[in-house]
Amino acid sequence: MQSVWESKGEKIHTRNITVTTYNYDGQKIIVEGFLKDDRQKKT
Repeated sequence: MQSVWESKGEKIHTRNITVTTYNYDGQKIIVEGFLKDDRQKKT
């Protein structure tokens, strides 16, 4: 029997999260985040 990973089909969607943290004044930070959603195929 094949595993799920061996029998996966065509990629239809990806989602990436990028989080970056910056020092602000020695006591605070700034957190910046991006969510990128890509559809490779119409669903």
